[in-house]
Amino acid sequence: MHKRVFSPQRYLQSRNEIITPPKKRKGRREWVISRGLCHYRFFSFLDFPNARQDSVLQLKLKQCRPFQEYASYQVLQG
Repeated sequence: MHKRVFSPQRYLQSRNEIITPPKKRKGRREWVISRGLCHYRFFSFLDFPNARQDSVLQLKLKQCRPFQEYASYQVLQG
């Protein structure tokens, strides 16, 4: 197994605080957000053909987005 040369700088954010890395390190930065700060939604696409589901999902995400700039993660089932 290869040893990592640089560990990530990991910022941890909860509702009441942000924990920053102890010292500056080279390498990538990661921002870990607690589940309480995430928005979860469930959408059903049974009424849409498979070819349109991705575009319908993008439209639904825009309608319920919490901020102007956001990231999303989708899990498709079935």
